[in-house]
Amino acid sequence: MNELVEYILENKSKTLDLLDWSFRNNFIEMFNLDTILLMAKLRPDIEKISIAYIYPEMLRNLQHLPNLKELHLEECVVIQEDWQEIVYLKKLESLSICRIEYIDKELFFYLSTLPNFLSLSIDECDYLSPKDLQNIYLIEDLNLLKLNNIRWSEYSFEIFENIAKIKNLNELIFLKKMSITDEFLVALLPLKKNLKKLSILFDEYDSDICISDQGIKTISEFKLLCFLQINNCQKITKSGYSFLINLPYLKTLKIKNCQVNDEILNLLNKLENLVELKITGLHATTKPFSFISKLTNLQTLAFNFSISSLQGIGVLSKLQALELNGCKESNILNFNELLSLKHLKYVDFSYSLVDSNALSFLLNLPNLETLFLENCNNITGEIHSSLIIQSNFKNISFKSCINMNDKFLESLSHILSLEKLNLSGCVKISDEGIHYLTKLKNLTHLSLKNCIYLTYNTLKFLTLIPSLRTINLENCNNLSEEYLKQLLLLPNLKEINLRGCDKISDNFLIKNINLVEWHKYSYKHFLKK
Repeated sequence: MNELVEYILENKSKTLDLLDWSFRNNFIEMFNLDTILLMAKLRPDIEKISIAYIYPEMLRNLQHLPNLKELHLEECVVIQEDWQEIVYLKKLESLSICRIEYIDKELFFYLSTLPNFLSLSIDECDYLSPKDLQNIYLIEDLNLLKLNNIRWSEYSFEIFENIAKIKNLNELIFLKKMSITDEFLVALLPLKKNLKKLSILFDEYDSDICISDQGIKTISEFKLLCFLQINNCQKITKSGYSFLINLPYLKTLKIKNCQVNDEILNLLNKLENLVELKITGLHATTKPFSFISKLTNLQTLAFNFSISSLQGIGVLSKLQALELNGCKESNILNFNELLSLKHLKYVDFSYSLVDSNALSFLLNLPNLETLFLENCNNITGEIHSSLIIQSNFKNISFKSCINMNDKFLESLSHILSLEKLNLSGCVKISDEGIHYLTKLKNLTHLSLKNCIYLTYNTLKFLTLIPSLRTINLENCNNLSEEYLKQLLLLPNLKEINLRGCDKISDNFLIKNINLVEWHKYSYKHFLKK
């Protein structure tokens, strides 16, 4: 039995990632028909495969996997004009094609023969002609189309006319190098009977090519839209945003790097069915919550701009996730209003000047499970343990909190429910702080990347946390090989990153690890089972 077969059989997920294996010289030999037939017998539950550099006959052989529904293909130069073998994958629902020179128009015809096919994603295609899309309408049940970073032979109205012929399209995503203008949106109007999700993400460096108020007016004719995402559209004014009120089913609105002010927030306040609102604004207000008081159905809210007060947030009683990145005010007012949010489970105040008083409120929120305070440099020493001993935290990130010290980790060690902890870039912590973490018997994921003062004692202490599944020690230059062998024997360990740990040699790893067990071992010291 070859090592690839062992990996496939030991993998417990229904998703099989073979991208790393695809680049090996002997992959074609290992991933043969016999291997696939063995997979079909012993792992019939596999639903998704990610793979690269495969041949047409290999594509045909995948038909033996009885539940294969999703296929992600990268750099499949050999089959880019020979797609007919895909017709054998009768249960295929989703195809993602990435990094390919060009796509033959016959692909769409072959996909149209698959009775369950719903989703198509094309990323980083070096050449595509508008005429190549002429057959895409044949995929009658195509539900989702994503186009990203495509080099068009000719960028014309015809592209959007061909897309508009897909009669059952539900979700449309335009990413890099898809310059959507007001006129091109008009060409998509035939989709308005079915389209429910629309994402238009312009390149940040190409802000002159974007939609204006007229484009938003056209979007407002897609009455069934429940999801809308736009970015880098700085030509949209208050007049344009007013058209969004005509979207009665809109539940998710994401706006990034567009002009947002008090008046515009007041307009958005009329979208009372919104469940998710995310705004990265320019020239935004510092007291936004009083302007969205009617959005009482919100469950997720993200304002990525500086605010000075949380006044009014308490009325958003259904909030479950709150992201307020980039608050540069040193004393944010009305933090106590967060105590009214009984359903709040996720909070992200990264890149903000969160002080000890604000942190005390956050640690006292009764149902909070996830807390992100990355790059918050006002966080320093210990917190009174009575504030956190009753907490239910499972995931905390203090990444790049450069003033955090060992005393803080001692306080943190009282959160016995903690499962994931990110301390990357916390440059003041030492072995002593890691010793405190040995109390966390439920900890499964720990990142200590760029914690430059950690030594071999850290490895010793980590061996006392048997629950650990992933450990990131990248660029911890003072680690040594002592205790590493014991660390690699932790019963639940699946992944360890030792990149940049200069005192740990390849020879040591080759002698002390099972290369079959650690399938994704690399000589750059990244190991993964």
